[in-house]
Amino acid sequence: MRKPLNFTWTLIVLILVSSACGPGTPTTPSATLTPAQTSTRPPALTSTPVFTSTAETPTAVATRTPEASPTPIGGGSGKIAFISNYGGEAGIYLMDLNGSNPPRNLNADNLTRLTQGSAQYCCLAWSPDGAKIAFSSLSGERWDIYVMNSDGSGETRLTTERTGRSPSWSPDASQIVFQSDAPGSSEIYVMNSDGSQQTRLTNNNMFNSAPAWSPHGTKIAYESLEKNNHRATEEIYVMNANGSGPVQLTHNNVQDFSPAWSRDGTKIAYSTTLSHVSAEYNPDIYVMDYDGSNPIRLTSDRTDEGNPRWSPDGMKITFTSCLADILICDIYMMNADGSGQSELTDFNRFTHDAAWIPSLQNAITQHPDCSSAWSRLKTGDQAKVSQETNTPNRVRAGAGTADAIVALLDPGTVMKVIEGPVCVDGLIFWRIENQSIPGGMGWTAEGDGTEYWLEPFIP
Repeated sequence: MRKPLNFTWTLIVLILVSSACGPGTPTTPSATLTPAQTSTRPPALTSTPVFTSTAETPTAVATRTPEASPTPIGGGSGKIAFISNYGGEAGIYLMDLNGSNPPRNLNADNLTRLTQGSAQYCCLAWSPDGAKIAFSSLSGERWDIYVMNSDGSGETRLTTERTGRSPSWSPDASQIVFQSDAPGSSEIYVMNSDGSQQTRLTNNNMFNSAPAWSPHGTKIAYESLEKNNHRATEEIYVMNANGSGPVQLTHNNVQDFSPAWSRDGTKIAYSTTLSHVSAEYNPDIYVMDYDGSNPIRLTSDRTDEGNPRWSPDGMKITFTSCLADILICDIYMMNADGSGQSELTDFNRFTHDAAWIPSLQNAITQHPDCSSAWSRLKTGDQAKVSQETNTPNRVRAGAGTADAIVALLDPGTVMKVIEGPVCVDGLIFWRIENQSIPGGMGWTAEGDGTEYWLEPFIP
C-alpha cells in the first residue's frame, strides 16, 4: 500500500471517516476557545538524525541537537490561518500570535473563525499581499479550489471543469498553481488568479501533486510518484514555472512530501518518512537546500509531522503533529534550525494546515527614494540578465548613468549581488560580481520602472 499523495490529504481522509462516525448534529464552536495546558504527546528524542543516501534505504545518523536560541525580533509574531474541527464542525480559523510563544488562552480576542456552515477544507494558501486566502473545499464527491478575502467574505469558486487541491500563488499574485485529479491521474495545472486559462504543466507517467511556487517565481516544487508501480516511493521534484526541466531532488527510497520554500528561495522544508513500509512511516520535518543537497532533520519524535510552513521573516517553521492512529492533530512552531519547538494549539481535536499571512513576504521591495520604486533583489542574491529584453546589460564603474561602461553582460548571464540598492538618476543600482567584468565587479541598474533588466536567479 502506497502512502497517499500528501500529508494534508491523508488527514482529510481520516477526518471524513471520523465525521461519518461522529454525532449527527455538530455544535458551533464556543466564543471562548481555551485549549488544555497539558500535552499528551510522548517526549521528543534527543538526537537529530540526517539521511545519508544508500542503495536500499536512508540511514539515520545521530548528530547534535541544535541548542535553543533567542527568538529574533519579529520571529513568532503575526497571523496564522489554520483548519480545525474544534466544536465538532470543520472550519478555517485565524490565529493572532501577538508575539506570544506559544499563545496563551486562545479566545475571541485572538482567534477568529473565517468560514461558516458545514464543509471539509484543506490546503490553505495566502495571496502575496495577504488580502486573500485560496483553499480547497469538498463539494459533493470532488474537491475544488476557492478564494476568499482575508476576513472570510467574498468566497468564490475557481475550479469548475476539473477538481482542484493544493493551491499556491505566484509571487506577483497573477496566477495560482494547483493539483488536479482525474481517474488514474494527478497532474499540476496553473490558472489565472480568477480561475481563467487553466493550463496543464505536467504530463507524464507519474502522479504529480502538492505544487509550491518559489518566492522568486522561477520554479515550482512538487511531489511525484510513479504510476502502476506498487513499490514506487514519493519524491520531491522541482521544475521551471512553465512546466519544463523537471529535476528530482530527493532519492531516499521513502515517502517525501509537502515541499515548502523558504522566503529567500534557498531552502525547501518537507516531510519524510523513516521507512518505505506504511506501518513504519512516522514522518518528520526536514529541510534541504534548493538543489536537494544537505538534508537536515528538524523533528525527531514518535508522532507524525507534516505540512511545514515558513514564517514571513524566515525565522520560524510551523507544522502539523498528529498522534499515531488517533484523530488528534495540533499545530506546533519551531525555530528554522529545529530548536525551540512549542505547541500552538491544544484543542484535543483535528487541527492542521497552518499558513502564515505573508505580511513581510512581498516579492517586490519598495524604495520610495527612487522613481522606479521597485526591486526584486537583495544583497547576497544571485541574479541574471533578463532574457525577455534580448539586449546586453550595461555594467558601470560606479552607481550612476554618468559613470563609464566597463562591461556588457549578455541575456542569461548569472551574477552575484554584492551591494545595494543605491538610488541614482531614478534607477536602482546594484554592485554585482561576475568574472567577465574587469576587476570582477561593477555596478548595474535593475530596470527603468517599466521593465526589469535584472531578475532573481535560482539554479
